[in-house]
Amino acid sequence: GRPRRLRIVCWCSDTLLCPGPGASLLPHGAGAGDLELVRRAVDFTSPLFRPAAGFPLGSSLRDALYFTDNGQIIFPESDYQIFSYPNPLPTGFTGWDPVALVAPFWDDADFSTGQGTIFYQEYETLYGEHSLPVLQAESWIRKITNNGGFKARWTLKVTWVNAHAYPAQWTLGSNTYQAILSTDGSRSYALFLYQSGGMQWDVAQRSGNLVLMGFSSGDGYFENSPLMSQPVWEKYRPDRFLNSSSGKSATLSHLSWSQALVWPPCTVQPPTGLGGMWHRPGSSWYLLHPWIQHRAGEGEGWCGPGRARVPWGPRCRPGSSPRPPDAPGQGTFNATGVLLSRNGSVVSASFDGWAAVSVIALSNILHASASLPPEYQNRTEGLLGVWNNNPEDDFRMPNGSTIPPGSSEEMLFHYGMTWQINGTGLLGKRNDQLPSNFTPVFYSQLQKNSSWAEDLISNCHGDSSCIYDTLALRNASIGFHMRAISKTYKQVNATLNQYPPSINGGRVVEAYKGQTTLIQYTSNAEDATFTLGDNCTDFKLFENGTLLWTPKSLEPFTLEILARSAKIGLVSALQPRTVVCHCSAESQCLYNHTSRAGNSSLEVAGCKCDGRTFGRYCERSKDACEEPCFPSVRCIPGKGCEACPPHLTGDGRHCAAPGSSFLCRNQSCPVNYCYNQGHCYISQTLGCQPTCTCPPAFTDSLCFLAGNNFSPTVHLEPPLRVIQLLLSEEENASMAEVNASVAYILGTLDMRAFLRNSQVNRINSPAPASGSPIQHWMVISEFQYRPWGPVINFLNNQLLAAVVEAFLHQVPRRSEESRNHVVFQPISREDVWDVTALNVSTLKAYFKCSGYKGYDLVYSPQSGFTCVSPCSRGYCDHGGQCQHLPSGPRCRCIGLWPGGHGFQSQTFFIFNFLRRSVIPSPRLECSGAFSLTATSASRVHAILLPQPPE
Repeated sequence: GRPRRLRIVCWCSDTLLCPGPGASLLPHGAGAGDLELVRRAVDFTSPLFRPAAGFPLGSSLRDALYFTDNGQIIFPESDYQIFSYPNPLPTGFTGWDPVALVAPFWDDADFSTGQGTIFYQEYETLYGEHSLPVLQAESWIRKITNNGGFKARWTLKVTWVNAHAYPAQWTLGSNTYQAILSTDGSRSYALFLYQSGGMQWDVAQRSGNLVLMGFSSGDGYFENSPLMSQPVWEKYRPDRFLNSSSGKSATLSHLSWSQALVWPPCTVQPPTGLGGMWHRPGSSWYLLHPWIQHRAGEGEGWCGPGRARVPWGPRCRPGSSPRPPDAPGQGTFNATGVLLSRNGSVVSASFDGWAAVSVIALSNILHASASLPPEYQNRTEGLLGVWNNNPEDDFRMPNGSTIPPGSSEEMLFHYGMTWQINGTGLLGKRNDQLPSNFTPVFYSQLQKNSSWAEDLISNCHGDSSCIYDTLALRNASIGFHMRAISKTYKQVNATLNQYPPSINGGRVVEAYKGQTTLIQYTSNAEDATFTLGDNCTDFKLFENGTLLWTPKSLEPFTLEILARSAKIGLVSALQPRTVVCHCSAESQCLYNHTSRAGNSSLEVAGCKCDGRTFGRYCERSKDACEEPCFPSVRCIPGKGCEACPPHLTGDGRHCAAPGSSFLCRNQSCPVNYCYNQGHCYISQTLGCQPTCTCPPAFTDSLCFLAGNNFSPTVHLEPPLRVIQLLLSEEENASMAEVNASVAYILGTLDMRAFLRNSQVNRINSPAPASGSPIQHWMVISEFQYRPWGPVINFLNNQLLAAVVEAFLHQVPRRSEESRNHVVFQPISREDVWDVTALNVSTLKAYFKCSGYKGYDLVYSPQSGFTCVSPCSRGYCDHGGQCQHLPSGPRCRCIGLWPGGHGFQSQTFFIFNFLRRSVIPSPRLECSGAFSLTATSASRVHAILLPQPPE
C-alpha cells in the first residue's frame, strides 16, 4: 500500500491562522450527545473502541484503543493488556516506548472525590454521514495540513472536564481539555484543544514526573510537544503558552504503514454444463473438463487476482499462484473480463470467470462447446437451445415459435438460419458470405448414394455424425475424429447426470491445543474412500472417514477432505473450517471469535482471560509490575511497588506530598505502625486513620500475619534457555542488522523473556541458480527463566512454535541505529531447535521464598513457581485455625465448653489487651490435635496468643 500520513496538531488559537488566548473546545456534554464515563476511583479506563477501518499508527494498522482518566488514548497490544499508566515517562517519548499512545495531557489525575468527569463520543462516517463536530474537525485538519481532500471515516472526541491532580483531596485547581482523533482509513490526525483558562493544576504540588504531551507509536515514530522543552510552569499551561507560533500545523511525525495485499480465499464456482466443470452448490465438488485431464483425472487450475471464480481448477487454495507456468503448447492471455487459455489444440475463453467457450481443432474442423454457471438457467436462447430442463422447446426461434425435436434436417437447417448473425461472430467475420439460396447437402441425400463408400463408413459403427462427415468430405479420418468427439460429448453428458459421492459431517472442526478431536465423515456412496488433499501433519484421515486432529502448533495449513467413488470415478472435495484454540486454559476459548492464521484456512479462536491473566492467549499472568510504579520507587516482581519516597505518601504507584488535606492534615502515622516493611499512610476514606499497604504475603491490616501466596525471588541466577535458528534473507543485510531484526522479533513474543543473541554468523552456501542474493544465517538466541507466571512453561513447551509463528508475521520497523526491519523468509519447525533447556525440578533450586518460614515452593504451568503457605492447604486438624507467624505456621486450637462463644470473645480481648501493653506475657501454643475434658466444677480454656514484637 502507499504511505499513510499521520499528523498530530496542537494549538490554542480561536482561529487556525493567528494566535489567540485559547481554543474553543468542540461542544461536549450530555447536550452534545456525549456519553459520560467517570468512576470514583484513583484510576480507571474506558471500554475498547474498534474503528471499522482500523486506525493507522506507526507501522501498524491498530484495531483497538481506549482512553484513561490520566489524559491518554492508548493502543494496547491485546484486549487484555489494559492499564491506566498514571506516571508519565521520565525521558519523554522516544518512539520505542512500551505502550503506543496519544497524550493530550499525561499526568496522574484523580476523580475519586466526586469532582470532575469525562465525556466522549464516537462518530462513524463511513458512508458520508454528516455530523457537525466531524465537519468542524475536518475543516481544521484541511486548513492546518493543506489536505483539502481529507474526509473522516471515524472520529473519537474525548473531553476531560474539571480533572483534579492526585490526590484530589489535597490538590488545588482542575484541568479541562479535549482530544480528537480522526482517520480516513489511510491518514490519521489528532487534535489537542485546551480550554482557555481551564488548565489550573498547581505546579508546586507536582512531585513526580512532569506532564507529558505528544505521542509514541511504540515502533519508532514519536514526537513530544514543543512545551516539553520549556520551563515547568509553561508545561502546565498549554492554554496560555502553546500558541499558533509554536504549535500551528506542527507535524509531529509522518507515520508510514504498509498493508499486505492478500487475495481472499478462492471460492471456485466453475461453469456448469456440457464439456465444462460442474459445481454442485452445497457439496463443493467439481467435474473436470474432459480435455484437460492430468494426474488421474485431476485438473490443472489456478486462482486469478480478479474474481475468485475461474473455469479450470478443481481446488483453489488461499495463496495459490496467479496462474501455473506455461508449459510447451500452453499459454494464457488475460484482458479485462476475459481469460484466454490454450492447452494443446484446445482454446478456452472465460468471460468474467463465469461463462466459458472451448474450441478444439481436429482435421481442420473446429468443434465448439459452451459451459455456463447455474445463474444462466432459464436465461439462454440460440442454437444451443433453452436451458430449462425441458427438451421440447430447445428449438425455439427468435420469434418465440418452436419446432418439434424430431423434425427433419431440412426444418432444422431453416431453424438454424433464423439465428444467423450479421457482422462479426464469435469466430470472426466472414469474408465469403453465403448466397441467399444456399442449401447444404443433407444426410438423407448422402445415404442414397453411399454404396461406393461402405468400406469408408464401416469404422463409424453406425454413428450418424461420423457417417455424414465421411461421406460429405470423402475422408474417413475426419469422420473418425467426429465420432471421437461425439463419444466424448455423450460421456460428458452421462457424467453430468451422475452424482459424485456426498460428504456428510462437520463443516466446522474445533480443537484445543494438544488434545485430539475426532470427527466422523460419511458418504452416500458405499464404495467411497476418504483421503486428505494435502499432507497436514496434525491430521490423520482413515479411509472410512474418521478424522483425527491433534493441533500441536499454529503453522498455517488448509484442510481438504476428498471422497472418491471407484465405481463412477468422481471425487468430492470438502474444505471445513478448522478452528484451533491456543488459550492457556480450555475454559478461556472463544470459538465464535476467530482470526485467520497466516495465508491459510486455519482460524485461531480468541481467548477470554480471567482476572489474573492477559495476553493474546492469556499466557501472561498479571503482575503488579506490569504497570510502572511512581518514579524512583522499585517494583518487586510478584509483590508490587515498594513504599513512596521519603516525604511522600501513597501506595507506591500513586505518591504525593502530604500536608494540603483540610481533613487529615494534622494526622501522621505512628512510628513502626506497620510490620514487615509495610508502608503506612493516612487514609481519608477511613476517617484519617493510619493504614498499611502490606506485601502480598500478609493477610491482616498490620502486615504481621502471613498466609497469602506470593512469587518467589531469584536465589541464584538460573542458566539461560538457549535456541538455535537458521534464517535466510534476500536484502544483503549486515550482521548488525540481522542481530537487531532478530532481537526485535523475539523481543515482541507474547511472553517477554528474550535476553539477547549470543551469536550471529553468516553461513556460506553456493549461490542459487536464480542468481538471487540469498544469505543464510545461524543465530543463537538466549532467554531468561523467571519464576512467576507461565514463563517456564512457555520457554520449555511453547517457545519453538512461537518463534516459527513470529517469523511468519513480520512487520517492518524503523530504528535510528542499526535497522531492524530485515524481512526473513518464513521458517519451519526444522529451522529452530533446542540448545539448552532446564526442567522444573532443576529450576526449583534457583528460587526461594524470602520472608516467613514454612512456605512451600509449588509449581503450576500457568502460575509458575508460587510460595504457598501450609495454612492454605489444610495444615491444621480438627477445625483448628492456622496462622502463619514469623517462626512458621501455627494452629489456633479451639476448645469446646458450654456456651462456647465465650472462648472466641475472651481470646480476642486478651489479644487486643496485649497489643496495647508493654508487660510481657507468655504465649501458649499448640500444634497438632489435642483434647480437653471439662466437668461442671471446672472450666479449661486453651488460648493461643499471637504476639507481635513491640
